[in-house]
Formats: sequence, C-alpha cells, structure tokens
Amino acid sequence: MSYRAPQPPSPPVCTGRLYQVRPGDNLYLISRRFNTTVQDILNMNPQITNPNLIYAGQVICVTLGIPRTCSLALRRNPENTTVNAGGVVWLNNVGNQTLVFAAGIYLPDPARFGAEDYTVTLAWGRTTFDVPMTQVNGIPGLWVGRTQAPALPQEFYNIGAIDIFPGPVAGAQARELNCI
Repeated sequence: MSYRAPQPPSPPVCTGRLYQVRPGDNLYLISRRFNTTVQDILNMNPQITNPNLIYAGQVICVTLGIPRTCSLALRRNPENTTVNAGGVVWLNNVGNQTLVFAAGIYLPDPARFGAEDYTVTLAWGRTTFDVPMTQVNGIPGLWVGRTQAPALPQEFYNIGAIDIFPGPVAGAQARELNCI
C-alpha cells in the first residue's frame, strides 16, 4: 500500500488563472512562466503558508502579466488513429489584441476530410475564433496561419481548447499553454 500526502487546498477565489503545479516547479519558475512575481502569487494564494513548499498536482492561482507569449505543441486527435498529425500554436498578447501564429506540421491533405484548407480554432465557452491556414509551397504537410485576434479573455486560458479542423486532426487544452 502506498502513502500519498494530502494535497493542500486550492485558493478560495481566483481572479487570475488556475494553474496545476508540475513536477519540478517552484514559485520562482511559475512566476517567470506567467510574467508575474512570487509575491503576486503568494498574495493570490493565502493557502500557501511556506513559499518553499508546493506540491506537484497542487492547484494555485496566478496573475497574468502583460505582454505575454505562449506556445503549445498540438497532439494528434486520439479518436482518429489513422491520421498522423501535429502542430504548434504561438500566441502573443499585446494590449487589447492577440497575435496568433499556428503551424500545422505533418497534416494530411485536407481533401481527405472533404475540405480545401485547415483552420486553427480557439474555443472557450460559447465563443470561437478561427485562424485560416495556408499550405506552405514546396513543403507537403506544412500549413501556417497568422492573424490578429481580439484580446483573449482569462476564460480561454482556464477552460479553452485549441484544435486544427477539419477533424479535429490535432489539438490541446489551452491550460497546457507554456507562457513567459
């Protein structure tokens, strides 16, 4: 029988973004990832009584500094085992808008799904934002898209999803974004 230490409580209220502590994290590394300070994290998390003691799996609240740059590797849709697909999304929040760059790497011909092109969709709640993609000439399977979106709300980072359509052939949860 294995012993598992009890997890500290989550913050009572979060006005920023909920973040699940990863193995190897400390408050300094988390503050760098989210362009904030250790003190700001402590101020938002009164349940952290010792700043040198946080646990993998613990949920904390972090503020979001601006500007911030985020990136994410998209994974193949596990429900479609016949398609080998993947990609990368890069987001840069500047003022009241977000620059979105998406590269779909190893995407099959979209005609396989009855479409001419791919689209990266950012979705949260009942809102979606689409980034049209264009195939790079001379490089089969590489599609890129770049657009300016309105500023993405905190809700996107908490519950949102990023997917490449049609399909989706690849995607990930927005909470998995790595931000600096």
